[in-house]
Amino acid sequence: LAWRQTAPGFEIAELTVLTDREEVDRIDLVRIDPRLYRFSVHTGDGSYRTIRGWEKRLPKAVVIVNGSYFGKRNEPATPIISDGAGLGPRDYDARAGAFVTDGERTAVVDLTAGDGWPVAFTGARDAMVSYPLLVGDDGQSHVRVKSRWLANRSFVAEDRDGRIVIGSTR
Repeated sequence: LAWRQTAPGFEIAELTVLTDREEVDRIDLVRIDPRLYRFSVHTGDGSYRTIRGWEKRLPKAVVIVNGSYFGKRNEPATPIISDGAGLGPRDYDARAGAFVTDGERTAVVDLTAGDGWPVAFTGARDAMVSYPLLVGDDGQSHVRVKSRWLANRSFVAEDRDGRIVIGSTR
């Protein structure tokens, strides 16, 4: 894996995905220093938007990624905070992870141990609960289901230096 800096605090890389020594996919990666970039969480306000639609709505965004889950009417199916406003269910049993930013700190929070998403969301400007948590704070896989099914996915992670890594399979 070779990271290439395209702007201060902003790097990109590509990772080959192998199954039985055969390339089956590629993951596009972006690594961002949250001290230099602002993160935000947005919802479609009840309407479905494509990436192109989000690009029009957020013209200054440098990265747009789909996150969390939504219901049949495009309402948040998990707890979300968008620009300080709480959205989605208030009673939700989250046992995976959350993405949280308050302007000072941006992090991926492991909800498998601790006080849960309401505490993780305290003081947040933007946040969302999502699942599965692939790797927890303990460095172990938290995926409980064994599957050989391959599907395109996006993910958010935090590295040891506090940088946020966003990945998307092709």
